[in-house]
Amino acid sequence: MLLKLNKYSYFIFAICFFTAAAIIENGLLKQHPEVHLIEGFQNQLLTHENRLNTQIDKIAEDITSSGFEDSYFEDLKSYTSLINESGFGYLVYQSGKLVYWSDRSVSFYETLREFKKREGLLLLPNGFYLSSGKTVGNMILWVCI
Repeated sequence: MLLKLNKYSYFIFAICFFTAAAIIENGLLKQHPEVHLIEGFQNQLLTHENRLNTQIDKIAEDITSSGFEDSYFEDLKSYTSLINESGFGYLVYQSGKLVYWSDRSVSFYETLREFKKREGLLLLPNGFYLSSGKTVGNMILWVCI
């Protein structure tokens, strides 16, 4: 009789333990879990926007430097990496025509006229991207995350 009690008490303890773990892990007891999700998304979005603006300022500085000779692929090769590695895709348009891109993963158009929207959250043919642009002379720098 005592062995049956011990066997079942371990089983009940294990069920209680796994139930408590599931509640803690999934946050099932939180009120309004959507608020926590939205706050997390907003914080992550602000972080990405700050990184985006920092990167676009760096590229603008490189392009406007005195050593820049319109050799985009040579001068901007440090920015040429896969979007999966760095998280950024760079586009440079000069006089409305595409002259440089860092990664073909970001779907883009040959001219600026084809874009319906140029800032914020963009819908491109292969997905949604957060983008920001900066005009430097007759060039438009565009960074997408």
